[in-house]
Amino acid sequence: MIIEAHILTSRKNHVLSVRYFAHKVPLESILEIVNTSLDHESEPCEPPLQSLVFLSGVSPSGVNLKFIVAKIRRAFIVLVADESEHESSLLEKATSLANDLPGKIRKLSLTRLNRRTRRSLEFFVNEHIIDYVRFVLFGYPRSGKTSIFALATGERPRVDYFPTIKPNVAPSSGSVRSLLETDDLSMVDEWFLVANRIVTLYDLPGTPDYWSRWIPYLKRADVGVLVLRSVRRDILQARSLLRKFKHNLPRGVIAIANYQDLPGAPSPELISQTLGVPTYGMVGIDLDRVEQLRDIFKTVAVTKLRLGSVP
Repeated sequence: MIIEAHILTSRKNHVLSVRYFAHKVPLESILEIVNTSLDHESEPCEPPLQSLVFLSGVSPSGVNLKFIVAKIRRAFIVLVADESEHESSLLEKATSLANDLPGKIRKLSLTRLNRRTRRSLEFFVNEHIIDYVRFVLFGYPRSGKTSIFALATGERPRVDYFPTIKPNVAPSSGSVRSLLETDDLSMVDEWFLVANRIVTLYDLPGTPDYWSRWIPYLKRADVGVLVLRSVRRDILQARSLLRKFKHNLPRGVIAIANYQDLPGAPSPELISQTLGVPTYGMVGIDLDRVEQLRDIFKTVAVTKLRLGSVP
């Protein structure tokens, strides 16, 4: 995960820091990293990049860290990540920021940013650093997809059945935009935020006449979430759905075995053996399970980007 992003002037004056995780790296350490980078050989790069250097270190709390320092004509960009972040991801983000930053700061005095300009620059950095992990809920009618969606997003799930007739999406664009204008996301408590990753949920209608319209959503998804009732017939139907859409599913697929409160409901472990995908138990109308459900999405979001698939 990306922990922090910093911009410094070419004279190493601090301009901006954006934090995504609780492990804070002192600015003195960032300056030391920048100075150290000047003595190291650069990765291959092209203008406007002047140098691009990978370094490693340890945070004050003992966490192993990765750094990448990108130097352009008027600034240094420093990204800090934990060990789980791929170097290729760090390289891509640093290069993208370095390529776009000159146009953003062309007419700015980096040592005298007003509040509006600072927020604009924070938004700019976050746009380049934040990853979006798209979860698409699919499954048969009455499996509880919309209840799962409501529980995760802070709405009160309906107890009576009300068929979904169009896709539901969360979070809203307004919620995301306000987040992108924040310089310390480590202090933000949102169900859809984990470090520098934003979870987006799509809840699709389950009626068979809508299934053909699942395909574009599933193909663009990072993680497909098959929601099913924890009864034998529905488990077998869910397995058939996985087979039917196997060429349209994303690389990451999990199942949520809903209705775990039914008498005799098989355990998620047994259901997983039948489906062949990681399976999590849930009761979609149980408000006491809100954090459990959100933790499932957040954990999978982190794992998905770290390993490229869901274990």
